[in-house]
Amino acid sequence: MGNEFGATKEWDYKSELQWELLEFASHGGMKYCVQKLNELYRNEPALYEKQFEPGGFEWLDLTKGSYAIIGYKRIGNNRKDDVLVILNM
Repeated sequence: MGNEFGATKEWDYKSELQWELLEFASHGGMKYCVQKLNELYRNEPALYEKQFEPGGFEWLDLTKGSYAIIGYKRIGNNRKDDVLVILNM
């Protein structure tokens, strides 16, 4: 609890979350980033439809010399919903 905006202390059921941290740009930015990631996950069926099936995930070979690039595809029930993820490590 509180991870969605970068709380600085561990969750404690005896006290409320550190909502005052949202006044700082870094914490507000973290909240915004998590919000956008949640929207992406909710709006892209391939990210969740086959999450427990081997056919829902495919590694891509993007090896180019010494570049650290990783790619994979999340496969949904409809091919038009597939999502390609490319990460520059």
